[in-house]
Amino acid sequence: MPLRAKGLVVVAIPLAAVVVSALLFFINEGEDQQAEHWVAHTHEVRTDIQQALNILLDATNGVRGYLLTGQDKLLDPYESAIQTLPDDLAHLARLVENEPAQAERMHRITSLAENHLDALTRIRYSVLPKGPTVRPVGDPLGESASIMNALRLEFRAMQTEENRLLTESTAHNERVHQRILGIIGLSLVLGPSCGFVAAFLFTTGIGRRMKQLEQIAGELSQESALSPVPPGNDEIGRLGRALEQSSILLMKRAHELRGAKDEAEKANQAKSDFLSRMSHELRTPLNAILGFGQLLEMDHLSPEQQES
Repeated sequence: MPLRAKGLVVVAIPLAAVVVSALLFFINEGEDQQAEHWVAHTHEVRTDIQQALNILLDATNGVRGYLLTGQDKLLDPYESAIQTLPDDLAHLARLVENEPAQAERMHRITSLAENHLDALTRIRYSVLPKGPTVRPVGDPLGESASIMNALRLEFRAMQTEENRLLTESTAHNERVHQRILGIIGLSLVLGPSCGFVAAFLFTTGIGRRMKQLEQIAGELSQESALSPVPPGNDEIGRLGRALEQSSILLMKRAHELRGAKDEAEKANQAKSDFLSRMSHELRTPLNAILGFGQLLEMDHLSPEQQES
């Protein structure tokens, strides 16, 4: 990798740790919001369960009071239950539709509630206004009590299941929360630590290899054998290989220059030998000629002989 990419990696390590920590923080916030939503959902389900149970109890007590006293105002809870209970049960069914066990239990509750309202209706119309009591077919009071007991059991089981689901969800979210916090803390510790170690290795590696290049440059200036070049394919490695190629080229040129120098020295020596020999060969006859010329100058010669 080039030095720029290595530097980016060194910078990216702690930056990646910060990014991971931020992402985990947002995930943790989402888990917390989901947990809060589930708690609110559970409370809403429990409230609707209690509300539906209260409506049924009030309607039952109202119809039974009407059966005993014949007072029409005691039927108000029953009339209200006829109007509002189906919608309340439908809303409760929508709240638990994602839980198969609760949805199945809610289906039984809806069926029991309808049967219970039918029983209350038969009880309500078994009493004629300001007249004698008409004996209803069957035992709607016993049927109503039996259905009400079954509804209590179903509602209680439904509340127990909601509490269990809430406990499991809360425990799961707590574990996820603790795990995410641990990962965030670990990333915040390891990220800068790994970045520091990477920066230390990066700088020391560059320093060590630059010292190798400095040593190679000194050896190159002294025309001595080069030390091993720094490994790698980055700029420093390429520079080391370039210095090695330069050393090979310089050694080749130096060898050629020494050969040329030797040839020049041999030629100069040959010239010197030639001149020395030629001067020796010329000096011997010239000495004789000069000697005879001096002897001739000592005699009386005619001008023509003197010139010759």
